[in-house]
Amino acid sequence: PIAEGSAHAGVIAQEGPYMVKINMETRKFEVGPAFDYLWVPGMGSSTTDFKRIMRLTTNDYINYEGTMRLASRFWFLGQESTKGVSFRPDGEQEENAKGVVSGKMIYDVSSTTMMRVPSTGLWLVRANVVTLDWSITPIKVIALIGAYNEWTLDTALDLEHDSRYEKWSIKGVNLPAGEFKFCVDHSWDLSYGGTPDDVRQNGSNFSVAEAGVYDLELNFAVFPNTLTITKK
Repeated sequence: PIAEGSAHAGVIAQEGPYMVKINMETRKFEVGPAFDYLWVPGMGSSTTDFKRIMRLTTNDYINYEGTMRLASRFWFLGQESTKGVSFRPDGEQEENAKGVVSGKMIYDVSSTTMMRVPSTGLWLVRANVVTLDWSITPIKVIALIGAYNEWTLDTALDLEHDSRYEKWSIKGVNLPAGEFKFCVDHSWDLSYGGTPDDVRQNGSNFSVAEAGVYDLELNFAVFPNTLTITKK
């Protein structure tokens, strides 16, 4: 043990967000960078234009989440560069009965291995930088639910997606003035809400002020994901 008053102050050379881990049993601590985002490049993604690479967001600098098209393979980066923090798969990944793929990851700047994607499509991507767990959940059906159908899962109207699984839309739907959002697979396990310029899984309800016929389009090809609401 260090005698009281004899410990020296630590030094952080560069300003920015950091994560501090303290183990009271071993009386050791770690200081590392806290990431505002995790970038998710993959097979076919350019790593020279990071504005086109999708990201995961966080509320606590521990758990990260985002929805995007995945194809073949991917990995995680902690900055807008391949030079720096890179999370690669650690060991074998698993897939459960619902198609959720999960595994462990490791901080490794030298590896070229990637997490594998079973099929091209829209996926909810999650990562925890403390436990070093990652997972991807397939988004197969997105349906419109809300005041128009009394929030009934069975009668929620399915959206159609484009060939890249990035834009999901429904046209000519009658909506009353009130709230709505989007459920996944006609279940509340996953849902999409938020604001039109920042769509998030488990976000708050959307709303329209006037009753009418609307076209709705979710766009998962941009960051943040967006919703376009067009009154006919």
